[in-house]
Amino acid sequence: MTLATAQANRVHIEIDEPDAVFSKDFVGLFTQLEINPTLVVAFVEATTGHSMEMCTRMDLLTVLQQPLRLLQSVGTPVAEKRSCDE
Repeated sequence: MTLATAQANRVHIEIDEPDAVFSKDFVGLFTQLEINPTLVVAFVEATTGHSMEMCTRMDLLTVLQQPLRLLQSVGTPVAEKRSCDE
């Protein structure tokens, strides 16, 4: 997880970057599905065109929509079966 460091009145304060936390959770989601984190990062970078570290929350949400769009474009097995029977 990437942490930003700020100093206020000479006190060291660590602030979690929301996008970095979201990125970690994003990779963790796929890891729970037994998908290699390296593949997740490669897919994100190929889809967005930039490094995982530079991805915003919105970039990652867009990446999540890609498999859904693919599934919707293919159709459901029930719809496919019906079209074959006609």
